[in-house]
Amino acid sequence: MLADAIAAENLRLTRNRATFFWGFLFVPLLALVAEIIGRLFMHAELPAELRVLPVDMADQLVEAFGGAGGPMTVLLSLIGAAVLFAGDYRWETWRLLTPRASRTSLFLAKAITFAGWALVTVILIGVLDAMVAWIGGLMDGSRMTFEMQAGAFVRQLLAVTLVSWVQLLFAGGLAALAATATRSMIAAIMVPIGAFIGLFLLQHRYPVVEAADEGWKILLIPGHALDYGRVYLAGIETLPGQTLAASVGLAAVAGMLVWLLIGFGGGLAIFLRQDLSKE
Repeated sequence: MLADAIAAENLRLTRNRATFFWGFLFVPLLALVAEIIGRLFMHAELPAELRVLPVDMADQLVEAFGGAGGPMTVLLSLIGAAVLFAGDYRWETWRLLTPRASRTSLFLAKAITFAGWALVTVILIGVLDAMVAWIGGLMDGSRMTFEMQAGAFVRQLLAVTLVSWVQLLFAGGLAALAATATRSMIAAIMVPIGAFIGLFLLQHRYPVVEAADEGWKILLIPGHALDYGRVYLAGIETLPGQTLAASVGLAAVAGMLVWLLIGFGGGLAIFLRQDLSKE
C-alpha cells in the first residue's frame, strides 16, 4: 500500500512540470550556469601562472556537495514541498484519496517522495559543480590531484552530502507541518521562511562558545546542529590532531533528528486527527 502511494505521489509530482522543475531541477541548472560563468571569468581575468595551479578534486567534490544545501536550494525546495503537502487541500482531493490508503501511508508517501527528489537535487548540484571544476582545470592546463586519503574522502563526502540533504529535509518538514496545520499552500512556503529567519537570528543571538558545555544550544538550534553535525560526521579536525568530542557530535546528530521529527512528525500527528470529509 505504501509503495503504491509513493508511486502515485511521484507520478503526480513529475507530471506537474512547473513545480517539479522549479522545486528540484532549477537550482542544479543555475549552479551549473553560475559555475561555468565563474570559470570563464577566472580564465579571462587571472594570469596564466595562477590558472595552472593544481586542482585538488577531492576538495572540489567535498566543497561542491557540502554547498548543495544552500539557501537558494532550500527556498526553492519549499515549492515542491508546498505542492506535495498542501496541494490536496487546495484541490479538495483528500476525500477521494483517504479511502484508498491509510492516512499514515498517504503522508509518508509525500514525505518519501520529497526526500527522494531532494537527494537527487543535492547529488545533481554536487556532480555538476565538480564536473565544471574538472573541465575548467583541464582547459587551463592545471594538474589534477587527489590529496585526500580514500577513507577520509569517502567519509567527508558522505557526511557533507547527508547534511546538505538534511537541510532540505528540514525545510520540507517545516513545510509539511505548516501545510497540515493551516491547509494553505501559501503558508506552507511563508511559515518556513519566517521560521528560517527567526532561527537564523536565534543562532547568532546564542553562539556556541564552548561546545562541550553548551550542548543544549547544539541540540535545540538547528543551525548549530547542522554545523557541528557536519564537522563531527566528516571527522574534520577542529584543531591539529583534535576532533569534536563524541558528546558534542551526538548532540548535533540528535538535534537534526529532533527537528526532522518536529516537522514531519508534527505534520503527521495533525493530519491523523483532521476531518477531511470536506477536503
